[in-house]
Amino acid sequence: MVNLVQMSQSELDEYLRQAIQTLADELMKANGWSAEQSLKASVQSFDVALPNRLVDSSNQCLRTILVGDERVGVLWYGIRGPEDAFVWDLLIYPAWRNKGYGTKAMRAMEEELRQIGITKISLNVFAHNTVAARMYSNMGYEPISTKMIKKISKTSSGSLP
Repeated sequence: MVNLVQMSQSELDEYLRQAIQTLADELMKANGWSAEQSLKASVQSFDVALPNRLVDSSNQCLRTILVGDERVGVLWYGIRGPEDAFVWDLLIYPAWRNKGYGTKAMRAMEEELRQIGITKISLNVFAHNTVAARMYSNMGYEPISTKMIKKISKTSSGSLP
């Protein structure tokens, strides 16, 4: 059975140390940005979503995912309105992946949110993260938009028509 428990401040500090770099790596992979540019964007993202980096934020829910006494991951979601929530991150530690804990944690979160009247949950998933996209799709999440990018060279390859 999966349980979601309020993260301690030390758990949040530990999580943030790796999460900021992980997001930077994902941004670099997704956008082709430099390491410096990706890290800057990652830090800004965390500064906006969790400005004081404290677990007792009124609209941010930072949860440790437990199976028995074992910490198997982290789930971070925020309340965006009277009926809306947003999942910022779902992290299952490598040793615990592919055992269904991500889906179970999301279902536990849905129940927490249902109890307070939330009726819609949104999230973003990088296109290259096909495992996560498949899990969310299997859980009933549907895409509402697709960001598309085409990279072009800086040098001209011919004249305009």
